[in-house]
Amino acid sequence: MKYFTSDLHLGHENVIEFAERPFSSLDEMNDTIMTKLVEPLRKNDSLYILGDIAWNKTVMRELCARLPYGVDVFCNKGNHDSSKVLKPNDKIKEVYMMKEIKIGDTRATLCHYPMKIWNESHHNSFDLFGHIHRNETFREFELNGKMLNVNCEFHNFAPWNEDEVIEYMKNQPDNFDAINYESFTG
Repeated sequence: MKYFTSDLHLGHENVIEFAERPFSSLDEMNDTIMTKLVEPLRKNDSLYILGDIAWNKTVMRELCARLPYGVDVFCNKGNHDSSKVLKPNDKIKEVYMMKEIKIGDTRATLCHYPMKIWNESHHNSFDLFGHIHRNETFREFELNGKMLNVNCEFHNFAPWNEDEVIEYMKNQPDNFDAINYESFTG
């Protein structure tokens, strides 16, 4: 099973107020997020964390120690991720800026930032991203189509699994640039 999340901001105390997170302390936030993150993971699963993961090496080591054996972890570098903190190790298989994978039978682009157009968007591919928090407004950047903000704040601090992503996308409108093949066939 594949899992997706972003914007954990582990070790980042200011995010509690900034993003209006319901935690009374940094320790409570870190523990809750790490617990909910690893709870569904099993051997041979893949976890994709789409940026803004950990504020320092100590909390990053704690996260890695809590990840179950045999889970492949892929990390998107976010704007708050330092190369000194976020790097491949025995738990993190890859650190990247953008990645394309399949979710079910559909191509998906994974990036920390939302995009208006991405590879195969005209074929209704998916765009999974993070970066946008609860108290930010992006009215000028209309989020519609097969796009999903996997910021942990929008999913009770737990990761989305691939079945949830597919179900969510079924209820989203076509991408604005989707090709209408019926118009070619008359």
